[in-house]
Amino acid sequence: ADSVEFYKKSLYLSPYSAENHFKLGKAYEYSGASNSAKEALITSIDLRPNFADAYLDLAKLYLLEDNKSDAIEILRIGAEKTRSKAILEELDAINTDNY
Repeated sequence: ADSVEFYKKSLYLSPYSAENHFKLGKAYEYSGASNSAKEALITSIDLRPNFADAYLDLAKLYLLEDNKSDAIEILRIGAEKTRSKAILEELDAINTDNY
């Protein structure tokens, strides 16, 4: 909860920081607030469409909710926008049921 408040305050100072939205999303994730985490990660991606880690973390949250189709969709978008090897590997693992 303390880290959530810290990153909320950091966004007050830098509302367009993709990194701060990403970190807020991680803080929400660790505190168990999955919906808030997803919102923060989506904002991070909106601000920086080539932010590979945000796509990976958002997909992970979808997978934790057994929402494989949304995880695949966000990874496909991420692969297109970032050309990230990590995203392509994650997408391949999910598509081949190695997940």
